[in-house]
Amino acid sequence: LRVCCIIFSALFFLLASALVTMVTHLKSSEPIQWSDGQDEPNPPQLPDSMVLLHPPQNDQAADHLNEILQEYSDPKLTLAEFQEQNPSSNIQFPEFTHTSAKHFSNQRTALLFAPGEYPNIDFEVGYYTSVIGLGESPDDVQFTNCSKGPHVPALDKFT
Repeated sequence: LRVCCIIFSALFFLLASALVTMVTHLKSSEPIQWSDGQDEPNPPQLPDSMVLLHPPQNDQAADHLNEILQEYSDPKLTLAEFQEQNPSSNIQFPEFTHTSAKHFSNQRTALLFAPGEYPNIDFEVGYYTSVIGLGESPDDVQFTNCSKGPHVPALDKFT
C-alpha cells in the first residue's frame, strides 16, 4: 500500500507540474514554438504559387505593380509561337485556339490583394489564376481610376 501511495503521489506531482508549466506558457507573450524548435512565422511563408500584393503608395509603385502583374497575364501567341515554346506538343488545332503557353500547363497562381486602394492597376487575369481580395468586407480592396482593372478578355485572343 505504501508503494502505491508513493507512485500515486509522484504521478500527481508530475501532472500538476505539467499543468502549471502549460498555463504559465499560455499566459506568457512568448511565441509558440514548433516541434523543430522554430517560432511560427508571422506572416506565414507563402508558396511560390501565391503572391501577396500591397496597395501602391505612389504612381511609381503603381507602375511597378502593373509590371509585376503582367507576369500573370496571358499574352497572345500564334500556333507557331506556342509550338516553339512547347516542342513536345503534337497539337495541331486552328491557330486561334493557341493564345498562351499557360493554357495547357500545370501552373496555378493565386494573387492575394491586401486591403486598400489600388489606383491605375490594369491587368489581365490569366489562365489558372485566382484573384483574391483580403479583408473583412468586399469593399476593403478597391481598384480605382482603372480603364479595366482586373479583367478576363478570354474571347478577345484571336491572332
